Amino acid sequence: MGIRKELVMIRNLLLVVRESCRMAVDVFLVASRGYGGLISPLVSRRRSKGNS
Repeated sequence: MGIRKELVMIRNLLLVVRESCRMAVDVFLVASRGYGGLISPLVSRRRSKGNS
């Protein structure tokens, strides 16, 4: 009985970890998209200034 309970707890922990990882990845993708939108114009401006 005890072993089965532990296995169930471990399975639940793995599910929670997997869900939190998925959420973290989503947040990271959204953040990187937002940062990319902010950074790319600045970088392109700097490059054009450097070239000219």
